[in-house]
Order: sequence, then structure tokens, then C-alpha cells
Amino acid sequence: MQRAAELQAGEADVGEGLTPDEVIALGREVGIPGRYLQQAMLEQATAIIAPAESGLAGRTVGPAEVSAHRVVVGDPEDAARALIAWFDKNELLVVLRQQPGRVSFEPLGGMPAALRRGTAALSSSKPRFMLTRATEVVATFAPLEAGYCHVTLTADLRRARAGFMSGAATGALAGVAGAFVAGVLSPFAVVFAAPVLAGGALAWYILRQYRPLAARSRLGLERALDYLERGGIKPGHQLPPRPAGLLEALAGELRKAISGKTGLWLLLALLGCRATTSRPAFNPLPVAVAVQVELGIPEATRALSEALARDSIPFRTIRESDGYLDSGWLDVRSLEHTSARPLGLGVARVRAWVNPDKPFWSELVVEATYRAMADPSRPERELDTPLPEDHPLQRKIAGVLRSLVERFGDAETLRGVTPPAKPDTVRKKPDTTSAARRNPVSTLELAGMLGGIAP
Repeated sequence: MQRAAELQAGEADVGEGLTPDEVIALGREVGIPGRYLQQAMLEQATAIIAPAESGLAGRTVGPAEVSAHRVVVGDPEDAARALIAWFDKNELLVVLRQQPGRVSFEPLGGMPAALRRGTAALSSSKPRFMLTRATEVVATFAPLEAGYCHVTLTADLRRARAGFMSGAATGALAGVAGAFVAGVLSPFAVVFAAPVLAGGALAWYILRQYRPLAARSRLGLERALDYLERGGIKPGHQLPPRPAGLLEALAGELRKAISGKTGLWLLLALLGCRATTSRPAFNPLPVAVAVQVELGIPEATRALSEALARDSIPFRTIRESDGYLDSGWLDVRSLEHTSARPLGLGVARVRAWVNPDKPFWSELVVEATYRAMADPSRPERELDTPLPEDHPLQRKIAGVLRSLVERFGDAETLRGVTPPAKPDTVRKKPDTTSAARRNPVSTLELAGMLGGIAP
């Protein structure tokens, strides 16, 4: 069939001066639809011949820009809209500026680009990104006859080419430096050649990697034009609705929930939530006293602070919602806040944590600490030392916890509040006077005992 078409075209004596009507008539004779003939004639008439790259860098490394053009069916506005959608879906490009007949794109950066790269790496069916090294991509749309437009895409690769040239220059300089060092260390002149040749080979290899990059970028432009040519351009009234993204879907569900009464309560609960806490970053000391009471966290915190305040232990920080109490540094004798240096048993600090326990119960954890030494090189928390068990402040805290457990908790937990009393190991002398009173000895018995002892 191809040979027959060539023979028929030869008999028709096709010349250079055929009119468009003659070309369409000739194409119909061989079975080519007129729409494709019209598009081919427009492409031939608007063909752009890229100028040869001038300069040493263009001839040795490669072009600083790559371009592609095509005549497509559609208006310039519809073609620009379809091209933006294609780049947004298949390339890491976003619109930089949009003007009538011209759209420029820049690389997508930050977290969105990282997410797009991650999803593309996991999906084997999705096409790879081909214009990631382009600094800017410019698309121009020129209207032709009714229903046709000419699209030209240009990708700027100057920054990528400069990077390859810098790498090659670094390799060459490394070879020269190696030759200089070899010349200093060796008296033979032939050793100069090896580092120079190695550096030149490295520079040549690096420069050769740029042309495949430029070819791949041009292929990315041709791929976008293929999409426009295959019918990707649609009029505005035929565009399908844009699918909702993840954030839009979540916003829609939240909007539906808020429309009802349950959603209103949910919204109020979300507004009342806080992601922060006033508690310190560290935990209580392992030797801190812990008891359980049948109260919620705010109620247990309030009850503990009031009970300790009644026992003359004041607090500077009271956070009922977070379950945390802090007295600051106190003078142990007066139990008042002090600005003295916290060093020694005379200055102490009381902290309390109220944690959730079993349902409707809370755990009270109270520690009393002091600082036995001052060391600026260590964190302040590492300097906190628990007060001795027999310290007056410790016994005062134990008494307060005992009263709270007796009122709101279980008596079995009192065993851990205060240490058990130590047994009295001092042996008492027998009371002989009381024994003599209970068993009196008569005068005759005493005389008999004395008579038995005498000789």
C-alpha cells in the first residue's frame, strides 16, 4: 500500500507549488482525512528551526534550552488549561505566571514535592518526572485558523548545565593539583601525565552526562504535546468536575457533621481541647509517695492543694486541669517561699502529680526534694535529692496523704504512706523489786539461806 501510494503520488507530478486545496484533494485520494492534512500543513507553515547553539559551552556540553512545538486542535485558552492540568498531575511544576497566550512554570518545592516523589516511587504505573532539572518552562499559544493553535514549549536548563560544567572544572583542577603534587614528590617528568589524564577523563565523563539530561527534558516536552494532540484539550463547558482532595474531603465531612446538633457538640469539644500541658518534662522521683483516691483529676488536685495549704505548705503553681502542683523553694522552718540559694536541708521543694488510675480514681504522687550540691554543668533536675524519711516536712506530707486516703480512698493503701515503726531492740533489765514484792521472803527462810552459805 505504501509503494502504491508513492507510485500514485509520482504520477501526479507533485511539485513545490501545490495549493492547500490541491494537497487536500491529493490526500483524499490516498484516504487521509482532511482534518489531519490541515493540521500537517499548519505545522509545516509554522515550523520553527532551532538555531544552532553558539559558544564553546553549547558546542561541547549541550544546549542551554530545549524546545518542542506542535499544532493542536483547540483554542489557546483551552490548550493552556489542559497543559496546566497535565503538568500539575505528571510533573513537579506549578504555575509561575499566566498571561494571555503565555504561561510560565517553575519547579515545585518543599513538602509537596517530597510527597509527590514518594508516591511516584511507590507507584510503578505512574509516568516518571522528566522536567525536574528545568529552572523554568515557558508555554506560548498562538491562534491559527478556526479551531487550531500553535503550542511551543521551552525548558530552561542553564542552571543544570552550569552544575555539570562546575563538576567538570573541579575534576580538571583536581588533576592539575595531583600533577603538581606528583612533580614535587617525584623527579621524573613523566609522572605529571597520569594525574592530568585522570582529571581530564573525569571532566569529559561529567560533561557527557548533560546531553542525556537535555534529551530527556525534550522528551518531557514532547510528552506534554502528545497529550494535547491526542484530545486532551476540552472546552470549558466539557471539563469534568475536579475530584476532591484529601483536605477537601475532610472539610466536607466536618461540614456535614457541624450541620447537626451532634456536630455542634463535637466542634465545641474540639475547640476546648489543648495540645499543650503545664506539667514539667520530667517524671516524679522513684521514691516519691503515691496513694489512690476516688476522685477525678481536677477534684483530687484541688483536695490535695487545700489539704497541704491547711498544713502550712503553700503552692505557687496549681494546675487542676493538668493535675500538677509546685510549691517552689520553701524555708523548711517557716514553710514560706524564700529567695535564698537552694542548698542544704534548710530549703526544700514540694511537687505533686495527679495521674489517672482505675475508673473514677486518681493517683496522688508527692515528692519533697532538696539540693545537696551545686553543679552548673549538670541539669537542675539531676541535682534534686529526696528528703530523708524522718524529715519533718516528709512526715507532714505523709500525714496529709493519710488523711486524704482515710477520707476518699482505701485504708489498705496507707501501708505505703509512712514507713512501719521500727521494733525496740533495747533489752530491759528485770525489775527485782517488783518480784520481791510479789514473792516476799520470810526471816526464817533468809536465815536458813545464810546458814547454808556460811562455813
